[in-house]
Amino acid sequence: MAEGEAIRGGKGVAGGGDGSGDAGGATTEIQRFIVGTLCGGTPPVAVDAGTDLIAAGVLDSMALVQVVGFLEERYRLRVSDADLESKNFTTIAAIAAYVARKLTAGG
Repeated sequence: MAEGEAIRGGKGVAGGGDGSGDAGGATTEIQRFIVGTLCGGTPPVAVDAGTDLIAAGVLDSMALVQVVGFLEERYRLRVSDADLESKNFTTIAAIAAYVARKLTAGG
């Protein structure tokens, strides 16, 4: 699958990288988690880094708890209550950017 393509029906993962913490890797890992865990491999819409997860019905309050748990475990960071803003979790790209900011700031 080419970089930047959307996932539909669990056929691939957009983005790139090896998951070692680079921006592309984080995007890929987050996308795999969201599609694989939250959507059971079959998202209701095509999901790419820019898909509005809330509007698409992929991310609700219960799913957000799962995403936060994944981020805290995988990246060993602390998601504070103040960080639980839609701007940090609306898209996969926003989540990856949030992770990058937290890691740069020391978690």
